[in-house]
Amino acid sequence: ADWQVLVTHFPPEHGEKEWRRLVQEYGVDLFLAGHRHQQEVHYMEDDNFLRPTPYFVTGGGGGITSEGVPDAEGLDDMYGFM
Repeated sequence: ADWQVLVTHFPPEHGEKEWRRLVQEYGVDLFLAGHRHQQEVHYMEDDNFLRPTPYFVTGGGGGITSEGVPDAEGLDDMYGFM
């Protein structure tokens, strides 16, 4: 395959040790997750334990819920559609 993309419900902090192993062993190019109701994009930050593999939390969630109050002007990531 040209790309190795891993898609799961939970972000990689849930099962960090195992995700680290899988990403390294299989050369995962992109990690996509949900669960949290805010959009997150992690790439080369020091706290991204999967780097250089980026991981995204899509933030779309199911239904109208979020981790915080959405901005009336839409200047937030509480419903994070990528």
